[in-house]
Amino acid sequence: MIITSYLINYVLAALLLLIVKLNIKKESSNTAFIFLAISGLKFIVFFVEFYPYYQEDGIMQRIEFAAFFVPYATCLILEVFYLSKQLNNQDYSKPISEEKKEIK
Repeated sequence: MIITSYLINYVLAALLLLIVKLNIKKESSNTAFIFLAISGLKFIVFFVEFYPYYQEDGIMQRIEFAAFFVPYATCLILEVFYLSKQLNNQDYSKPISEEKKEIK
């Protein structure tokens, strides 16, 4: 179950980074909402897929907690770092009229 936890977290993190990369050029204002939505999805996946398994004996052991938290925290740190780099590299100096011309 530990390997599955790592795989699911890394796949969802890769999906998040891909969606952010594709969307940041078009609508950088929606990037935060996408980030929050996929982070919420990761929690839903945990509670649907892993939580019942970890609670079978009625006690969540440290190893079970770490099996979820370590890959989640690792991915979260990488996602936030990537997102902050992408947002800091945005060019906000163009006038709005020029942006509308580029879109057309």
